Amino acid sequence: MWLIAFFFGNILILSVLHVLEQRKARIDSRFHKENRKQNKGFTVVDAQLIISIMVGLCLSAACGLKVFVPPLAAGLANQAGLLTLSENTQWLGNWPAITAFAIALAFEFIGFCIPVFGNFLDVVATPASVVAGVLLMFSQLETNSPLLNWTLAILGGGATSGFVSSIMAAIRAGASFVSAGLSNFLVATFELLSAAVIALLTLFAPVVGFVLVVLLILGLIKMLKKAGTSVIAKLR
Repeated sequence: MWLIAFFFGNILILSVLHVLEQRKARIDSRFHKENRKQNKGFTVVDAQLIISIMVGLCLSAACGLKVFVPPLAAGLANQAGLLTLSENTQWLGNWPAITAFAIALAFEFIGFCIPVFGNFLDVVATPASVVAGVLLMFSQLETNSPLLNWTLAILGGGATSGFVSSIMAAIRAGASFVSAGLSNFLVATFELLSAAVIALLTLFAPVVGFVLVVLLILGLIKMLKKAGTSVIAKLR
């Protein structure tokens, strides 16, 4: 639980710092432009930043379930005009990248259904999900501070995707051991559907998607504890 609090606490702290920085800039500008229209509370830019962080966190969490579902969803959404990508990540919405993500997703799903090959994929899945999480989080950030963008991308996107992926790797290992590999298909299907649902909710209802991600993480932690108990019982 403290890991979750640490990850999301960093995001909230950085968001507050960004908001304070923008407010300070607005206060300073009043001394230079007397006729400038003054705003109180959160501005449209502040609200957009919060929504962008939510979208980035949700897509990053989905990367922990299936690495290539969120990039594929982001690319298709960008093509449909439903999602805006930052300037340096516009290539995610190109058809060659979308095609590559779709093919990679098919191989990823089939690979995790095969017991032996699935164990090999677990070795590379977590690092790959971290990279994808950082990339997708960065794709939603367009602040004036590159340092803030990369900090949010690494602490928010990378940490969230890596955390979810690590939990799922442990659950897959425990379930595969208990069922002799028979549960691999069920676990892979659960990951695929969960990642797809989170991606869709993120595009159309970011706040709902964010709440679902928090509930999913809590549920995965409970599943991990049960899987660990089952493994210990079988070893005995």
